[in-house]
Amino acid sequence: MVTSSPPMDLGDRVVVPGKRVGSLELGMCYARVSELLGFGEPVACQALGFVRYPDLGLELIFATLDPGEIASNSRMIAIGLRGEIDWAGMPRLKDRREDIEGSLGEGAIVGQRSLYSEGASIQYDEAGRVSALAVIAPFVTELFPRSHAALERW
Repeated sequence: MVTSSPPMDLGDRVVVPGKRVGSLELGMCYARVSELLGFGEPVACQALGFVRYPDLGLELIFATLDPGEIASNSRMIAIGLRGEIDWAGMPRLKDRREDIEGSLGEGAIVGQRSLYSEGASIQYDEAGRVSALAVIAPFVTELFPRSHAALERW
């Protein structure tokens, strides 16, 4: 019997902020992700596409050019984790906030999430444990964003 979905290949299951989760790497195209995990549950809107894999606790976010469509060449810009899958590395779901901040430093609080410049977005539950996390691109926090550099000369 031939199936349309390949076996789900998550690789080593290691979470690496700013880079990857197992075999899923930031910047990977939707076609490659589909080869590894199958097609999931896609939802596309304006400039973003979301593909959910509920059994894996994954939500992948892709940059899209065409509203309403996730093309095969759409690039993954974030990897969201929820659920009970056992991932390795740090951060992981259920880790304590003080352990995360001991490793990544103190995050910038934006809404209900803490953003870490190494490339992680983390939501904590009331007990201070990771309830949801996303691997995102690393970033630099600037006191004066480059677009306002001319103002510094005044």
